[in-house]
Amino acid sequence: MSANLISLAINAKRKIGYDKYRTKDLQNWFCNEYIPEKNNQHVAEGMLEFLNQINISCSRPEWRPINLIPEEDFAKKIINKNKHTCIISPCSSSKSGDNNDRNWSIENYITLIDSIIEKHDIQIILTGGGTQTEKTYSDKFNLKLGKKVLNLIDKTSIREMAALIKYSDFLISPDSGPAHIADIMGKPVIGLYACLNPNRSGSYKSAAWSINKYPEALKKYKRKSLEEVKWGQKIKNPDAMNLIKPNEVYAKVEQLISKS
Repeated sequence: MSANLISLAINAKRKIGYDKYRTKDLQNWFCNEYIPEKNNQHVAEGMLEFLNQINISCSRPEWRPINLIPEEDFAKKIINKNKHTCIISPCSSSKSGDNNDRNWSIENYITLIDSIIEKHDIQIILTGGGTQTEKTYSDKFNLKLGKKVLNLIDKTSIREMAALIKYSDFLISPDSGPAHIADIMGKPVIGLYACLNPNRSGSYKSAAWSINKYPEALKKYKRKSLEEVKWGQKIKNPDAMNLIKPNEVYAKVEQLISKS
């Protein structure tokens, strides 16, 4: 809505908005032109429709890794070049209060991490912000895992976190900003999805590595199939993420390690 109001102060003949199927916050009241309606597009591809609308042809988003100075010096000091490095960003960017609908459980992460450490000599770095949820995760990780992992939750800036991802081998994360940063940096993401459709808003480049329990969650909690719900339908049930099992995530880790 803030963008809508700002648009009133802009003297432009063409004010292009989303198609009426995807528009929100009364955007269609403020625009005189719309991108074409297309079903089941990833959010990133939907944004490219604005370029196509002004005759700049682009069918697929591409990113180049960002140079982050001096944060890359910080990352290089932490990343062990002699080991595979896995970044785990355990909490979603969802602002769902105490429900934490999109977060995988602490117990599942601990089971996964123990399995990885037991079978592989791998560096595991935990990252995250300073929300109460993330601090709760951090405290329990410290209690259960101790020095098995490097816990940097609430200890880095966003740029430092991005630099760590850049020099890591892969990321494990639910729906979150770091997953998209990994896309930019060209790093594989083992995405954990059950409450939303990763084909709409998940990691764009790492669909093959994602754990997608969204169809199963729809059937269990909404009693509907993908074809029966609106594109973008979310599931707000704190049990949904438990459909993802640690052994499934570990299998993806094994595959990534074997390929690198």
